[in-house]
Amino acid sequence: MPNVPPPLRILPRWLACAAALLAGAPLAPATGDLPEDVLDEINALGKNELTLIAPGQEPPVIVLGKDASEVEKHAAQELASHLEAISGQQPKILHEPEASGAGRWIAIGKTSLNAEDHAATLEPEQFLIDIRKEGVSILGGGEPPVRSAAGKTYLRERGTLYGVYTFLENLGVRWYRPEPWGWHIPKQETVKLRIGRTLSKPPTFGGRSVLTAGGRDPAALDRWAVRLKANVRIPPPREPQNAIGGWKLISLGHAHSAKIIRPEKYLKEHPDYFALINGQRGDTGSGRSPQLCLGNPALQEEFARVVVDEATRNPQIEVIAVDPEDGTQLGRRMCSCPLCVAMDDPRHPEEMGNRVFEFTNLIARKVAQAAPHVKLGLYAYSKHTEAPTRVASVEPNVVIGLANINSWNDLSRNLHDPQSPQNRRFLDLVNRWKQVAKGPLWMREYSPYGWPGPLPMYRLLQKRIQDYRDLGFQGMIWRNEPNLGPQALLVFFKAKLQWDADLDLPGELALYYRNYYGPAAAPMQAYHEAWMEALETSRISRPDGKETEDGAGPGISSGGRGMHAVCTPGLMKRLGAFLDEAEAKARGEALYERRLKGDRAGYEFARRVSHIVSLKLTDGVEEKHPQIERFRYLNSAAATREWGALEAWLDEVRKDEDQMFGLRDDRPAADFTALKYLRRDVLQNGRYVDWDERTFLSTLGFNLPEPSTPRSSQP
Repeated sequence: MPNVPPPLRILPRWLACAAALLAGAPLAPATGDLPEDVLDEINALGKNELTLIAPGQEPPVIVLGKDASEVEKHAAQELASHLEAISGQQPKILHEPEASGAGRWIAIGKTSLNAEDHAATLEPEQFLIDIRKEGVSILGGGEPPVRSAAGKTYLRERGTLYGVYTFLENLGVRWYRPEPWGWHIPKQETVKLRIGRTLSKPPTFGGRSVLTAGGRDPAALDRWAVRLKANVRIPPPREPQNAIGGWKLISLGHAHSAKIIRPEKYLKEHPDYFALINGQRGDTGSGRSPQLCLGNPALQEEFARVVVDEATRNPQIEVIAVDPEDGTQLGRRMCSCPLCVAMDDPRHPEEMGNRVFEFTNLIARKVAQAAPHVKLGLYAYSKHTEAPTRVASVEPNVVIGLANINSWNDLSRNLHDPQSPQNRRFLDLVNRWKQVAKGPLWMREYSPYGWPGPLPMYRLLQKRIQDYRDLGFQGMIWRNEPNLGPQALLVFFKAKLQWDADLDLPGELALYYRNYYGPAAAPMQAYHEAWMEALETSRISRPDGKETEDGAGPGISSGGRGMHAVCTPGLMKRLGAFLDEAEAKARGEALYERRLKGDRAGYEFARRVSHIVSLKLTDGVEEKHPQIERFRYLNSAAATREWGALEAWLDEVRKDEDQMFGLRDDRPAADFTALKYLRRDVLQNGRYVDWDERTFLSTLGFNLPEPSTPRSSQP
């Protein structure tokens, strides 16, 4: 049984049956038929186990202290409902002193039953699970609550709740999706536990962001995130969520004029606060929030005042976002006035890191004096990705999230792979930032914003997260994960690995296949493994063997851009056969049929894209690229028509919650950013723009015959 600490597990079937012999249960085989080592373990277990639940035995009482907090009460309810689902027996929840004299018990939080452990020093998210002859104690750490200026109390105590969820996981429970039909709760009449104490190790990252998986029920998503031990919600909630232990209220996103110096408040009276672009102040830049004039001393003072006011009114906030708006290109969005230009490095005037971080330092020093409890947060992103060259160091009260977007990332290779120019470039970036940043570095990992289909980087992901830990990153921020149907497996393991980067991944994958797919486990394991193998062996490169720089390197970049090149007709044929077999094995079993719908939708999306790419080699005419005239691409009328059919299919299929493509409102699919990226990449060779497209696609195998469309109920 993978990754289960010895004191906490349901016994394997043979061992549970054998252990029952100790109680005189009439079971076969006879003890004489068991191996000697099994008999030895039975004898040891008979002396060192707690029978928590058994037929004919009163269920355990869940005990709370008389002054139990909201989160301890919620933890008790979570435990009771799951134990009932496992065993069919409903434990009572009692407060002290009503619980006095109870038989078997499970103490949640601080009670008289675990008083000797109250003085133990537990880190804020650490927990202790103590299994004794008479009962179980689950006790966790936390931080003191914070009270806002409006009188609201914000709890910050997740340790006990995490202990309950780990206890349930070691009983075999898994929450693979937010909805109950995506949970695995094993049925077990008898629950036996090995006696012993388990003290949790620290999480891999102190900050672990929620993966906003596209659901239409925010409360369900929050509960799911907490069960998977995520503690940072973007954007942070304004209201306390004390029942689930609160959140780390941290924000690193775009905020300059979207949240701090809002144009509707300031532009009319203070146009000089906003960027000067083409002779105008406050240009929104294609409808976006305008950038600010960072060199303006009056703007600096007002910006700092607003941030300090926010920190004073809301002391529960740990990190306030102070990132510029999206797109920090000089001349297009950033200010061109003399004050701002004077902050740049004349050797690299196109790099905006010097002005952005000089401005951030000015604000950080003012905030440190007036509100030392809070930090500022922003991304190293867009044209302020590079570490500044004129700023010697960034203040210690600044949290920087390094964004490995586009040419900084190759998702098909390990981070330290010497054959990956993008990943080498990112490692160089990390080293430069470690010399400049005096405060924490976080990782802003880019999710599949440009590829809504399957992104099978589960094995690569574990090594990537371990590398981030070893590089010293203290937190993870993921971009939104809306495509829960096609990417359910990826989303689950992202959440699990940011808590424990050393998770037994092969064991957990095996459990996933068995638990989630039931009778279809074998073909679905083959399906996912074939996807992973295809990504890991893709080795996408230019036909001429040359390397390129910004955005057109080999491999698969952030956002899954380039995945269309992996989806060859040959691969689609293999995957379709596995999926057909899985659906046949699950036929008539409604739960597993429902779970397979997301995988079918993801496959169908990839198959349609594969077909569109193949069509470019049938009637494609080489033309000048519409955005960059010096490059050429294959313009295919047939591919363009099929792309329209793909968008129409998405508009229909995304109405089904189970398939869950991340298109969550009434706009047509064509209006969503993810589809705009992919449309350009597929129809106009946007990802590999300076590569010879015909040679590239032919070499990959897209000129093979298109496989027949697999059986599907999809529109």
